[in-house]
Amino acid sequence: RSYAKAAKKQSKSKASQGKSKGRGPSQATISAKAESTTKGNKDTYLRSVAPVDYEVEQLSAEELAEYEAKAKEYSRRKLRADRAFMADINQKIRIKMAAIDALPAGLVREA
Repeated sequence: RSYAKAAKKQSKSKASQGKSKGRGPSQATISAKAESTTKGNKDTYLRSVAPVDYEVEQLSAEELAEYEAKAKEYSRRKLRADRAFMADINQKIRIKMAAIDALPAGLVREA
């Protein structure tokens, strides 16, 4: 780790020495050709991805309760499946580690 710090190149410009780079998100560079192409068609592009208006369906209390129950049941099933998957992976890891521990000392390579 210390070698990496020592090998870091220093700036040749005295004005930029000691200044940190900006920490914000980097800006994507756009070629002049792409910028001129999109500049004229900006409204067309924005219209093509504009959200479509749709009617909001009014649900009764019974329908809302039914949909909430379905969503909760789906969530329970997904969580149960995820936990079963993780338990299976953990069991395989435990079996692998037990098999490695059971090997004779001469057959285990040092990592």
